[in-house]
Amino acid sequence: MHTIIRVSIALALLSVLSACASESVTRGTYEAIYQKGCMDREGKPNCDPEHKSYDQYKKEREEPPKQ
Repeated sequence: MHTIIRVSIALALLSVLSACASESVTRGTYEAIYQKGCMDREGKPNCDPEHKSYDQYKKEREEPPKQ
């Protein structure tokens, strides 16, 4: 019985950790794409002072479309 509980706890922890890692990878990818675009267009990594943060971008994507 204890083994089943331990395995369940381990699986739950792995799920949480993989979700956190996935969010970090997505956030990093978003910033890398922004910086690459700036480098290609203007030759510097941070070309837009009004650049949306990943959190702003994610919030806007999750909002339903306006009609």
